[in-house]
Amino acid sequence: ASQQSTLTTNTWYNYTAPRFTWPEAEATNGASDGSGGSAVEGYYLYLGTDSNANPAITSGIINPGSAVQFQTSNIFTLSQSMSSGQTYYFRVKTRDNAQNIQGTVWAAFIYKFDNTAPTNPASVNVNPAGYTANDSYTFTWTAGGDSDSGLLKYQYRTGGDDANSWTDGNPLLATTIALPNANHNQGKYQSGTNIFYLRTIDIAGNASSPITANYYFSGDAPTPPQNLVVTPSSNTTNSYTADWDAPSVYAGDIAKIKYRYSVNVLPTANNTASSFTIGTTSVGPAALASQQGTNTFYVVAEDEAGNV
Repeated sequence: ASQQSTLTTNTWYNYTAPRFTWPEAEATNGASDGSGGSAVEGYYLYLGTDSNANPAITSGIINPGSAVQFQTSNIFTLSQSMSSGQTYYFRVKTRDNAQNIQGTVWAAFIYKFDNTAPTNPASVNVNPAGYTANDSYTFTWTAGGDSDSGLLKYQYRTGGDDANSWTDGNPLLATTIALPNANHNQGKYQSGTNIFYLRTIDIAGNASSPITANYYFSGDAPTPPQNLVVTPSSNTTNSYTADWDAPSVYAGDIAKIKYRYSVNVLPTANNTASSFTIGTTSVGPAALASQQGTNTFYVVAEDEAGNV
């Protein structure tokens, strides 16, 4: 693989095969045997969890079962496995062609390794929980966690976003998000069920699998109730029963539809009465006539988002 970025010492990363390079032997910057010396032959290397290790004696995890790692190259790429949550010390000693070994150890780099995904919140709650005609939602959750490098931030997206397009929380560790907002200008993306995705990112850059919450939008009114019948069709007393069936098209739970009716006037927001129980598709026997002779009964459906 090609080199992708320069790393900073004593920082958490999730790269499993870090590549270490250092200046070649020269008098000013790199290892040197001094004027008139036998010249640098190579380097003893150590990578392990002991901050005081002597590379001329042990190589740590570089060569399991072998005492030392000696090489002439000034490049080393780790091929052995590291343990997540551990801090590793890359330490170097120089040896010349006369087999003289540098007295002091060069503490070249501290590599903190974490490739374990952080823990997600237990769940995500959304307000409102049911259908709404307003594109305005608030999502809340309990804190996630990470026992190695620590939790850095939460990220979210909706089902209307590209699967790889995530938005950072603001602040990064806030446990509530309102949609829409300045960084995500859309809440709902379709009528009916919408999906909110949340994931956690740790300081080393590991991402959890997302958790989800459904939220609901309905901007369109139901179609009219069907098959309205008033019985009896005529009567000598003011006692009638009206029955109807649910709309053919609606959003949300059919059991949460409210039916409102008026008699002899077209229904408006101010002149309708509700059926006695939400979801009930009948009213009566009741005094439904308001005049002698012909009466007209009107019924409308209101979904749980308030669309009529």
